[in-house]
Amino acid sequence: MGPKRAKLEELSDSSDCSKSNSNEEVMEEDNSCFLKSIDDKLSLILTAINDLSAAIAKNNNTAIRKDDIVADIKSAVHEISQNIPKPEISVNHENNEENNNIFEREALKIKMEISNIWHNKMEIRKSTYWSMIKNKGHFEKYSKWLRSTPMVIPKHLQKKEIPNENIDQKSVRERAVLNDFNIQTELQSLRASSNCEKFKRIDEEIFKLINSKCNGRTARTLVELWKTETQRNEEISHKRWGNNEKWLSKYEEEFIKEHENKNPFFKKQNFVNKNQPSSYADAVRKNTTNNQNLKTTYNCNSQERNTNKQHSQRRNLQKKSNKLFTKYRCGKYCKRSSFKN
Repeated sequence: MGPKRAKLEELSDSSDCSKSNSNEEVMEEDNSCFLKSIDDKLSLILTAINDLSAAIAKNNNTAIRKDDIVADIKSAVHEISQNIPKPEISVNHENNEENNNIFEREALKIKMEISNIWHNKMEIRKSTYWSMIKNKGHFEKYSKWLRSTPMVIPKHLQKKEIPNENIDQKSVRERAVLNDFNIQTELQSLRASSNCEKFKRIDEEIFKLINSKCNGRTARTLVELWKTETQRNEEISHKRWGNNEKWLSKYEEEFIKEHENKNPFFKKQNFVNKNQPSSYADAVRKNTTNNQNLKTTYNCNSQERNTNKQHSQRRNLQKKSNKLFTKYRCGKYCKRSSFKN
């Protein structure tokens, strides 16, 4: 038992050193009790091994299956391991909070160093993600419209209806509309895929930049900050597309109702309402035109005010100059009269 005691004393010394050097874990059990429990279990293991050796020596002439012996040893060791008390470790929360604050401050410091790159990449990613959501949404809508009965055609792709048009010419124009519609649908899918790859590439570039500046907890903190901001922008994009999707759904309902028994490839002459935009693109274009008109009107009024102001200033200067000239002439005439007298 001497070597075993020496080994246990070495284990005791190493456990004391680890305890003194650790700031995050504290042993609640007394080391002496824990080591005594291990000593008792090891004694049981040695006793079991001695008993097995004696049994094998007595039964040299009897065939003993090795698998049974191994199974008995495994069962005994498992039972002993279940009974060994496991030390409970308590975490020093104050130290953890202090460490977290240190990592957060370091992460914010590095973020300030790369703030220009961070902001530019975030803006590009925000725009790219919105384009991806918009293109993907239009692709899904267009795919559904192509399969619907009657087929729903976007307003900007419809052709104008020509009265008494030749049937062959009409058929060619229908195929042209359908071809344009299929191309638009495919383009929406390709653009969505391209934008998806683009914003993922931006994420990878930022993660590489973070890893080049720091590592460990600080890097993980910066990555979480980036993910939090991008997630907020993604939620805004989804909400924005939800409003556009409502408009497209309303357009779909009205289109099906109006073209139930009519050719969907051609525009109805009485379908257009001047006050109501006929498509999502027209609605956007109308708002843009109104804003431009307002801006032009404002600029014209501003220019007119500036011109009137300049004229007023000129008139005031002219009046002042006339008064000064009159005073000068009057003074000169008075001097001449007094000299003659």
